[in-house]
Amino acid sequence: PVAPVKAVIDHYFGTDVTDTYRYMEDLSSPEVQQWARAQADHARATLDAIPGRARLLARIRELDDSVKERIQFVALAGGGLVFYEKRGADDNQLKLYVRQGWKGAERLLVDPDALARADGAPHAIEFFQASNNGKYVAYALSAGGSEEAVIHVMDVATGKDVLAPIDRAHYSYVNWLPDDSGFFYMRLQALPKDAPETDKYKHATAYFHRMKGGAADVAVVTAGTDAHMKI
Repeated sequence: PVAPVKAVIDHYFGTDVTDTYRYMEDLSSPEVQQWARAQADHARATLDAIPGRARLLARIRELDDSVKERIQFVALAGGGLVFYEKRGADDNQLKLYVRQGWKGAERLLVDPDALARADGAPHAIEFFQASNNGKYVAYALSAGGSEEAVIHVMDVATGKDVLAPIDRAHYSYVNWLPDDSGFFYMRLQALPKDAPETDKYKHATAYFHRMKGGAADVAVVTAGTDAHMKI
């Protein structure tokens, strides 16, 4: 199926820029939906006509379903604790677990599938980082496939979060101080009401959070505004 050409011309600084398929940005358009269905039907028929494909796909699914679980992102912490993410055959997302030593009983810490059942939106773990002594684990969750990470910090022994979630942590990570008294993380700016959506990626700031004392998080470096560091 051939997509119709409907040129739209914009003028940027004296240059004409032609956008041939801008109308396809309207996914609710009946014309766009009809074209997409025709493409899907064409692709389906082409793939189904490949000799032996159905038999091969069935075998791949059989092998894939035979895997009981997959484990990745294994990390060690103090006290012999082992943190890891695992996804069972019936799980939609990786879940965060901990165990005492390699042979200890595993304990579930973060279950994105349970969160999805609670609010109807899919959740995923973006990253986790245990403190050096293993008392805390920082982890980031995103919802609805957004990758808009929100950082949480959990007390590993109780399974309870110990501070308010930190949002706007897209592209962030957590780095603990050697004594686990605090950690660094990155956060995007809060946009003014009428600011362009793309401005949220400007002036990202690295912060330090101290675990005790209740002090406000300290901005360490802000991209584009620090005179001593050109970013």
